[in-house]
Amino acid sequence: MRITIEKITRKAGDKQSIRLVYNFGSRTDENGKIKHNRKRKHLDQYLHTNPKTKAEKQHNIETMQLVEQIKTKQLAEYTKGQFKLIPAPIVFHETPQPKIVKLTLNLDIDQLAKELSKHGYRIVEAGK
Repeated sequence: MRITIEKITRKAGDKQSIRLVYNFGSRTDENGKIKHNRKRKHLDQYLHTNPKTKAEKQHNIETMQLVEQIKTKQLAEYTKGQFKLIPAPIVFHETPQPKIVKLTLNLDIDQLAKELSKHGYRIVEAGK
């Protein structure tokens, strides 16, 4: 995931509103077009488009610092897993592993041959 800062100039052209854009990646739809998975959050912060006084310039600097702090905090919360806009991760169920049991067999070949012959089996030496 990526978080970027987006500035939008108002129709009057005097100020820019600021919002954070959360990019969760993209996918291709059935028509082959790329669809971006984004969410936007308006921050209620404004910048002067063409600052003329020192106060306006200082306001822009302080506002951008505040926005950068908000962005950093959102990234930190995302890495901790506390970010609420992110869809829950997909959980893949693992196939159960078979239980392995170790057995020690002490077989008497002659006894095994007698038992098998009782049930109709015939013992033949390999290669014959």
